[in-house]
Amino acid sequence: MLQRWSNDTLRSTNHRVVNTNLTNSRYSMPYFVDPGRDVMIENITNRPPLYQPINAYDYLKWRLAQSYLDDKYQVNEKVGIEGKKYIPKE
Repeated sequence: MLQRWSNDTLRSTNHRVVNTNLTNSRYSMPYFVDPGRDVMIENITNRPPLYQPINAYDYLKWRLAQSYLDDKYQVNEKVGIEGKKYIPKE
């Protein structure tokens, strides 16, 4: 997301963690921060944009869909309906 906002100034890297000491457990505590679903992700630099503007919700759906190896990803309508109750009312 920062890559898109920064017009490729801040590039994303692949996740490459290797546990070299297999006798010890490795603990990981990810911390995720996302903007509100209606926030527009668009170029904030003075250079011509490399990406089309997209809202945070559609961007997240696009990124998650890339986790699948094929085109069989289907949106779960029940999850979509149930999830709406967790969205704050304006």
